[in-house]
Amino acid sequence: MLGDALKDTEKVRYMRRKPLKGVTCIKKICLLALLCLVLTAWPVMAEGTDKAPALVNEAQALMEAGDYEAAVPLLREAAEKGDATGQRLLGNCYFNGLGVEKDEQEAVKYYRLSAEQGNAPAQFNLGLSYENGQGVEQDYAKAAEYFKLAADQGLDIAQHELGYLYYLGYGVEQDYKKAFEYYSLSAGQNYAPAQTALGYMYYL
Repeated sequence: MLGDALKDTEKVRYMRRKPLKGVTCIKKICLLALLCLVLTAWPVMAEGTDKAPALVNEAQALMEAGDYEAAVPLLREAAEKGDATGQRLLGNCYFNGLGVEKDEQEAVKYYRLSAEQGNAPAQFNLGLSYENGQGVEQDYAKAAEYFKLAADQGLDIAQHELGYLYYLGYGVEQDYKKAFEYYSLSAGQNYAPAQTALGYMYYL
């Protein structure tokens, strides 16, 4: 009897593992509906993303012509679509008060959005904001962190600025060897301030 009871229990457990046909059918219908929804929405999402570079190009043309007020709405639209260049350029407009009221905190907000996407100039601008305490509390360690991100991507001005921090020991442990290394990388790209700094180190 005990053996029979155990067998019956196992049968129940086994039966519960089997999917119910009605539930399986409902799941399939839900998955198909979700797939249709994604496929329907995808062209709209793609169109919005593809439009962003064109908005940035148009905005840059306006900026070159000196019409920042007309450029800002285009940059804002591109930034909202997640375009890293649009975010950085909008940050520049806020930082310099071009086409909008000057707002360093708002500039930092857009620099950060762009920097998080790996945009090297935005990483440098964010580092510079931390170095000078503009729009954020001054923090040399944060400045060095963002300069390094941009420097590792080969941005000459970031390599120079990181070398400068190593030379002075601001935000990093003072290290003349690393200062020389980053100055050299920047100078190798013909960045004049780095060439001057490197010449000064040779002179000493």
